[in-house]
Amino acid sequence: MIAVDTNLLVYAHREDSAWHAPAQARVAELAEGRVGWAIPWPCLHEFLATVTHPRIYAPPTPLEAALDHVASIGGVDALVENAATLAAITRAAARALSLPLVAPKAHGDALTALYPPEGIESAAVVKALKTEFASTVAGGQGRLKGKILRIAHLGYYDVTDILGLLGTLEIVLTRLGAKLELGRGLAAAEAEYLRSKT
Repeated sequence: MIAVDTNLLVYAHREDSAWHAPAQARVAELAEGRVGWAIPWPCLHEFLATVTHPRIYAPPTPLEAALDHVASIGGVDALVENAATLAAITRAAARALSLPLVAPKAHGDALTALYPPEGIESAAVVKALKTEFASTVAGGQGRLKGKILRIAHLGYYDVTDILGLLGTLEIVLTRLGAKLELGRGLAAAEAEYLRSKT
C-alpha cells in the first residue's frame, strides 16, 4: 500500500506550486490505478492545515475547496473503504478463533477490539507479537488494561499487513497456551476477503 504524503497532496492541489504538474499527475495515477493507496489521517490533517493557512498561502484555499479536492481523488473514501475491509476480515478471524469482540454489535471499522482466550493476558500477546514478529497491536486502557487487544485498521495498513498479523497472532496465542487450530482464523479472513471482493 502506498501512503500519500502531505507534500504530494499540497503540490497536487496548489496550482501555484512549482511541482504542481508532476504531483497532480502522480495523484491522478494513484487514484485511477489498481495499486492500494491511502491518505493517512495525519497527512490529511496537515494538508488541510497547510493549504488553508493564510500565513502559508496568499490567498489560502477555502476549507470547503480543500475538502472537495481530497474527495475528488477518493482519498477519504479509499481510506474508509480499506479500513472496512480490514475490520471485516479481522472480525471473521476473531469469530473463527472464538476470540470475543469487545463490541460485537456496535463495532466500528477504525480498529477491532477483542478479548484474548481465557487465561491469557493481553499484555503477553502484545509483547510476544512485538518481540518475535515486530507486529504492533495495542492493549486496553483504563479498566480494560490487560484484558483486551486492539488491532488498528485506519491508516497505512493493507490486507497483507492484517493477514500477516492474524497468522502471527495465531502462533503467539498457541505458544501462550491457547487451544486453537492454526490457520483457522487466517482461512476465515481470506474467505471474508474473497466474499467481499466478488
